[in-house]
Amino acid sequence: MNWNPKFSIYKIENFGAIFVSSDEYFSIDSDAFINVNEAILKKHTPAEFAMLDNDFDSQIQKIRTLEELEEKGLLGENHLDYQLITDDFINKKIGTSEFYLKKDCSFQNEIANKVSVLNPDPNWRFIIATDVQSSDVKRIVRHLEEKGQGFSIIVPYGSKCFISPYFKNERGSACYECFTHSLNNSTPVINWLRTKIGTDIKIPTYENSAIFKIIDSYFSESRNLYLNRYSEPTIELLDVNLNFLCSKHGEKLSPRKVILSDIYFVDNTDGGYRSISRNETLDRVMPFVNPITGFISELEEISQNEDLKIYRSAYYLNYNGKQLPNEDSFVELSLGKGSGQLQSKCSAIGEAFERKAGQFYNNEKIYLSSTSELDLRYYLPADLCEFSDIQMEEFALADGPSKTAPQWVKPYDKNDKINWTKVWSLTKSEFVYMPTTFCFGNTPFENDKYSMYCHNGNACGSSIEEAILQGLFEVVERDAVSIWWYNQVAVPGISQSILSPETRHLVDNALGEEWNYWLLDVTNDTTICTVVAVAQNKYTHEISLGFGAHFDTAIAATRAITELYQLVTIKDKVTGPFDFNKIRYLPYLQPHANRRANKKLSYSGNNIKEAINLVVECLAKIGVETCVLDYSRKHLPLKTVKVITPGLCHFWPRYRTKRLYQTPLNMGWLEYAHKEGELNPLELYL
Repeated sequence: MNWNPKFSIYKIENFGAIFVSSDEYFSIDSDAFINVNEAILKKHTPAEFAMLDNDFDSQIQKIRTLEELEEKGLLGENHLDYQLITDDFINKKIGTSEFYLKKDCSFQNEIANKVSVLNPDPNWRFIIATDVQSSDVKRIVRHLEEKGQGFSIIVPYGSKCFISPYFKNERGSACYECFTHSLNNSTPVINWLRTKIGTDIKIPTYENSAIFKIIDSYFSESRNLYLNRYSEPTIELLDVNLNFLCSKHGEKLSPRKVILSDIYFVDNTDGGYRSISRNETLDRVMPFVNPITGFISELEEISQNEDLKIYRSAYYLNYNGKQLPNEDSFVELSLGKGSGQLQSKCSAIGEAFERKAGQFYNNEKIYLSSTSELDLRYYLPADLCEFSDIQMEEFALADGPSKTAPQWVKPYDKNDKINWTKVWSLTKSEFVYMPTTFCFGNTPFENDKYSMYCHNGNACGSSIEEAILQGLFEVVERDAVSIWWYNQVAVPGISQSILSPETRHLVDNALGEEWNYWLLDVTNDTTICTVVAVAQNKYTHEISLGFGAHFDTAIAATRAITELYQLVTIKDKVTGPFDFNKIRYLPYLQPHANRRANKKLSYSGNNIKEAINLVVECLAKIGVETCVLDYSRKHLPLKTVKVITPGLCHFWPRYRTKRLYQTPLNMGWLEYAHKEGELNPLELYL
């Protein structure tokens, strides 16, 4: 019994043990690691390890622990020759080319000999290394940059061996610092370990002969980033873009006034209003999607259906949590929906962009202050996440958020200093303060216990106007769905004929004979059409849902029905706090013929600015302010925002929100306002 030699093991005090390789990472708690590690040091067999306890239940638990470790690949041998390779650099000239490489390393010398034959520029320097961000590599880079010499870095080790672009400090091109920030996107575990340990992270690796094919491609085609990905016999050309965190090319994210411009949409089908086509959008964003230097790490199709496609994107997160991270702490997934392949791709990538751009990168302008020291109007944490007294009592009994109960805060005292962010009010054309931990995800502050971040209102677009409108539709949709869901109110139906024949055909084929589906109109006093698509399996009777909001009822219905298909497809493949199997088939899930549809705001123009102003005015009439945090990041191809509307309801249960109780009463849906204990007990954690 041995640890797999591909992993480096780092023991972190008060956290546990982190296992990290060039392409995988796992965490285990301290007790499990200590027990198994001691057994390995004493050369115990698995049976001997289990028998160290006399208690039968403890023996079974130890066997299960070993099985889990083996399943993750943490125990066992490896057929590749993994070893810790240190960069012991010497400066060496071969032919007309100059190299920085490891002393007495035949593999690196063979690489250098091949490069020297193909290299056309005697002023081009090459660094052959295991880690492009090691302190030794950074020292060499500083030396070359000071002399004004161009260079590339060759990493011929591991499953992702590559050659970097040619860095020569040209105006408008990515530099070494841009490159390292981009690489950090794909190495969040190593970044986290660096902050905990404070030294270079050493990872076992192996010599990858694919580097010789990469060298041929590199010099015969483009001098951009080339790599061999995993064990596949393929070579990919990847983009390295200017990075918003670079000290030379980036910029600090300061408060921005949001001044709307006249932007006209050219595409108003499926996904809503777009100011450029979906093809053009994809052309802009795809250079930012790759597993090594991409802002988004991957995009892949996950649906089985040939006609109605579902795409999934993934992006890495730099973890700032207070607890031991697990495999889910460093990566998040986003799903795309739409009646066409292009729309589904745009949706998956767009959701990833808007969520990752909303993370805290420590280049944001923030203000540490108590409320008495603020010079502008402000919203308290409790104004933005309106939890009831009963919920706050439950939070007090818990240590923090969990997978089944992701909401958790502590009461905030106005005299305590917390971090604040300036957000622009579209309603009042002025800045207003909001807690930073509400505005940005993954903040590193102790005061995040008073306020919590979620993705509600995050949106992106090719223009700031397009992003804001999408964000408005989202917050309105969630308000309408929440009020309908928790109060279980009867609402009218919408005929499936509102869907285009093409969409109906796609959905009918995708859902097949197993599912019946129908549409509900849950539009409330915001007057923005909001649709719920409900489906029931004819055989298992399980329920699935989808939601959509838009000025155009047909687009709202299309959004809802494509989301419905998305959730039917993936609900058994994801682990989240919401369990569709717990939905009980009750009357509120069916359309009610005697319920009149609420009036709806219509917009027949094509100016996105006008459309935004219409929604802002509608929300103001019901006492809701519309605020926008513009966190568009420099050099990214999409504009990203967070639309914040204090007082609107959210999917997640926030039982102090007045609209949750008053709106059904004001709309005539209920004869009396429900009390908290009378609401739908199945919390909508979607």
